[in-house]
Amino acid sequence: MELTVQKSSFLKALAHGQSVVEKRATVPVLSHVLLSATQAGLTLTSTDLDLSLVETIPAQVRIAGRICVPAHLLYDIIKKLPDLPINLQINQENQQLNIKAGRSDFNLPGLSPDDFPEITSSALSHHFDISTKDFGYLIDHTKFAMSDDEVRHHLNGIYFHLFEENGLLKMRAVASDLHRLACVSINAPEGLTEMPYTIVGRKAILEIRKLLDESLETVKIGLSDRRFELSLQSSKSTISFSSRLIDGLFPEYQHAIDATVERSLKVNTRALADAADRVSTVITGHDRILRINLENQQVKLSAVSQQLGAAQEEIDVIATNNEPMQICFNVNYLLDVAGLIKDEEMYLDITSVDTPTIIRPANDNTNGQIYAIMHLTA
Repeated sequence: MELTVQKSSFLKALAHGQSVVEKRATVPVLSHVLLSATQAGLTLTSTDLDLSLVETIPAQVRIAGRICVPAHLLYDIIKKLPDLPINLQINQENQQLNIKAGRSDFNLPGLSPDDFPEITSSALSHHFDISTKDFGYLIDHTKFAMSDDEVRHHLNGIYFHLFEENGLLKMRAVASDLHRLACVSINAPEGLTEMPYTIVGRKAILEIRKLLDESLETVKIGLSDRRFELSLQSSKSTISFSSRLIDGLFPEYQHAIDATVERSLKVNTRALADAADRVSTVITGHDRILRINLENQQVKLSAVSQQLGAAQEEIDVIATNNEPMQICFNVNYLLDVAGLIKDEEMYLDITSVDTPTIIRPANDNTNGQIYAIMHLTA
């Protein structure tokens, strides 16, 4: 193998791949990236056996060839090289990769490409195109609620499914860690009328979100009952990403967002967020408890800390019930949701102190933003 590649495109592709591989993989080759030079360019392949990423970038290939090299080490080296064309060449005698840029010269030990797992594309039953903007919207407004529970694997990702609303077919993304729930929807992509049970895992979601920043207007998605595949074209590369779906059933959540509302508060989104942020300055502890006292047409936010003192602030609301009531939230959860709601006003729908509060934009008629936050015990 002998070729020349531009640093910027090579470094970006390595950044994508090195976040897929494990630094301390039990199988040595899984900490490596497979470099394959062909007339099509330089292809970088990375995998942890659950996720796989294949990216092809432009390169001036003089001699085709393949080699596996440590992904993180290669990334660190390329990042520090001067912004000059990079020459790559395999030394066949000792299976090393020679890297040259300007006066810099490195030799990295390699592994045989025959040891690298074969990346095969499984049969996919469903295919559709979705705009980068829409797919990014679904992820951005739900990923914060994904769980990282080692026991409840079915919560460690985002659940995508179709549903019908007012005669329109929609795609919904849902995530929950059982303390909070995020649920948003868009009109179903054109031509998609059904899809398999799809829970895309946490690590895959975070990688996909980074890749969407590189994508042109549309991405292609393929699904089976076991795998998710995404293909996209960026300005400088072609990327194919695949992931094993999470095996399990997402909890039934519809009853939580359809619960009978006993009290509804209409509040200025920014006013509530800013007041909660100010009061939270004195909050300590894991739960970060924010007390919210409701009475008449006012809400009093308060917090108490033995170390940092106390704080409180009042804001005006429009309430459907004037009876006194106190609820408590993890303030971070409330701020996360408020930060995602772009409407000037939002609703807090309260059933009881024992059931989650439902939060939604006041004027959201299309994208179905619905959030639920469990109450804490003060």
